[in-house]
This record gives sequence, C-alpha cells and structure tokens, in this order.
Amino acid sequence: GIRFPELLRRMGTIEGLERIRFESPHPHFVNDDLIEAMTATKNVCEQLHLPVQSGSDRLLKIMRRNYDSAKVLDITDRLRRSMPRVEVSTDIIVGFPSETDEDFERTLDLVKRLRPSWSYTFKYSPREGTESAGMADDVPDMLKEERLQRLNALCDGLTEEALAARVGTVVEVLDEGDGFGRTRDGFKVSWTVTGPAGRLVKVRITGTSKRILKGETDERA
Repeated sequence: GIRFPELLRRMGTIEGLERIRFESPHPHFVNDDLIEAMTATKNVCEQLHLPVQSGSDRLLKIMRRNYDSAKVLDITDRLRRSMPRVEVSTDIIVGFPSETDEDFERTLDLVKRLRPSWSYTFKYSPREGTESAGMADDVPDMLKEERLQRLNALCDGLTEEALAARVGTVVEVLDEGDGFGRTRDGFKVSWTVTGPAGRLVKVRITGTSKRILKGETDERA
C-alpha cells in the first residue's frame, strides 16, 4: 500500500542516511507527488535520470512509451521549478525502425530544449522478445552512425557547458575510493587527496576533462 513517493519520504527519516539516489523512472510516474517528495526529502539527491528515448511523438507511440515530447518537457519544467539545482540526464535511441530524418530532427530539438547534463545514446538494434524485433530494421547502419555522431556532438556540448559552470565552485563529493566520487547532482569528480571510501569530502573544482570534474580537497569548506 506504499507508493514510491511515500517510500522516499520514509527513507528521508532514516538517521545517518546521507543520500538517496534512484534511476530511470518511467516518465509516466514522475508526477506532482513524486516531485514534491523529491523536493521535501532532504537526502534525495538533486538528480533525475529520465529515459526519453526519442523526441518523435510518432516513434514514441510505436514504442508504446505512453507519453509524448510535450509531456517530457512539462515534467522537467515542473521539476526544475521545484528543485532549481536538479540535474537531468537521459537515454536516447537513434535508428529505431522507420525513423525518418524528420523524426531524428525532432529528437535533436527535444535535446536542445531538455538540456540534459549528460546522456546515454545508442544505435537501435533488435532485442529478442521485444515487439520491435518483429519490425523491419530499415534504417541503414551508416545512417544510424551519422545520426549518432550528430546527437553525441550536441549532447557532449551540453555536458561540457554543465561541467564548465562548476569550475571555481566547492562541491560535496561522496568518496567512492581512490580519489574518485560523485556530487549530489550526479557529476563524477576526481581529486588529489585519497582517503577511505564512504566519507563526504568538500572539493574545489579546478578544471574538467571528458564528463569528469577535477579538483582538490578544500580544507576551508
């Protein structure tokens, strides 16, 4: 009888539980109740991985995703109003059966408006047991690769912008060992001083590399 937003709220009362992170909710279930629970539960991390898959409403219908691109943008707009520091990431497929140039352009447009801080992108390939496996895999692999490269160039640019915005700031990192960890909003961080895994460390960000923030321990923070 307990739905997921209430589970988050109850987890928020557990003493010593510093961070709660969850992954890949179906957009259909990211409703006002979940957004309110994320906002009100202080140990819920300011991150949401929202797998949108495509910006083409036609393809989303074929995929039976039960939402459209407008729904995705509405979800993220409401979430960002409620949690101004939240970072959104996503999954995207190119070359799904029957994908046209127009479908792909709609995906690029959605990404530009969604502005994910990082993205996991894939070329479609049939998976046994799925409905799409019975469809004609009719997008040539060369075209899939071309679309993937264009999509990655856009997504990588957005990631670089998000990383660059953090240079000069001090962030709280959960040490995962060997001078590597993650911020509350999901960015990977490497820094100069190693210590035991599991501790929370203040790190001053001094630079970036591909998808990673680089810094040094900030003893003043």
